[in-house]
Amino acid sequence: MRKIKSNFKCRLCNSCDLIKINLSLPRAISPFLSRDKSWKNFYCPRCNSLSHFQKKKRNLVKYSDSSYRKSSNFEANRPASPISLPWSTITSLRSSHISKLIENCSLTEKFNCKKINLLDYGGYNGFTSYGLKSYFNIDDITIADLDPNGLKIASSLGMKVVNLHKSVLSKNIKNKVNLCISVHVFEHLKKPADALGEIHKCLKDDSILYIEVPNLFGSYLTDPAHLLSFSKEGLKHLISNNGFKIIKLGFIRTPKEAIKYGYPYSNWRECIYCIAKKENSLNSIRKKLRKGNIIKPKEIMYSKKKFLAKLAMSNFLFTLTYPYNLLNLILNLLKRFVIEIIRSIFSISSSLFFFFINLFKND
Repeated sequence: MRKIKSNFKCRLCNSCDLIKINLSLPRAISPFLSRDKSWKNFYCPRCNSLSHFQKKKRNLVKYSDSSYRKSSNFEANRPASPISLPWSTITSLRSSHISKLIENCSLTEKFNCKKINLLDYGGYNGFTSYGLKSYFNIDDITIADLDPNGLKIASSLGMKVVNLHKSVLSKNIKNKVNLCISVHVFEHLKKPADALGEIHKCLKDDSILYIEVPNLFGSYLTDPAHLLSFSKEGLKHLISNNGFKIIKLGFIRTPKEAIKYGYPYSNWRECIYCIAKKENSLNSIRKKLRKGNIIKPKEIMYSKKKFLAKLAMSNFLFTLTYPYNLLNLILNLLKRFVIEIIRSIFSISSSLFFFFINLFKND
């Protein structure tokens, strides 16, 4: 593995100084770190992220015709549905941890004092935003996405919609948004900085941004829809260098109910979240970037040995997630089973008591 100057650029920071990573491993041996040979994968030591490039562009996942949702493992062998089931249940449950994280940052007073206009970037059917309505005084919700089926559902729930395949987001809602969320979207984007720039134009000054992405060191790298794998440092680099001040950055997991729907990989380092505030002028930030005035933090400069060692160790720990979650599920089911058996035993005596008390009771 060596550092090269290539025609490929890091999707996150645009650097050409990349290190090629071989992920063409047998799926049976390395089920969470393997991609087929049609992918080229590069590690960027500048922002500590992985960029994935498909050799044949025609094989890229499509979103504008809903084929991405139809090809999902969660949709396999299920009846046709207008939305992605059962994953939409998990989408809705995400609103709970998002609201709690925002509350823990003492931002609820800011929201309660005025009506909130919410933008859900890549919000699909709007279920996450709909859940947030019960936590905040949301006056207006806009769902921006590529999936026409999801947008139809969001519209039926009374939300405004923007089809990103047909329209530019900032032309629809420029400087109108108080709160923006984008949950598991940026890992799908070819140029995440451009998308963040569009979001920046839509937000009012001091507005709040919530972004959540899979963690490079806590989830699998095999999803062909993911064009970028974020580290904590990488997400920090993206947010802070594009006109936002970070309030809080940390780890979050997929709601634990996901194991019931065939997703057993939820763990405490699975996803990275960032809560940020719109602060600086985006144009001035980009001028500083071009002039090289923004200093790259030393802690994100990983050597290739350190990166590979961390990735290998995190992959090992990730493989333990499935048996750990499965064991927890079995123990919980066993607990419920024992409780129901005890209840059934007691129900025999209670049924006999009920029978005799009514049989011999004088009218």
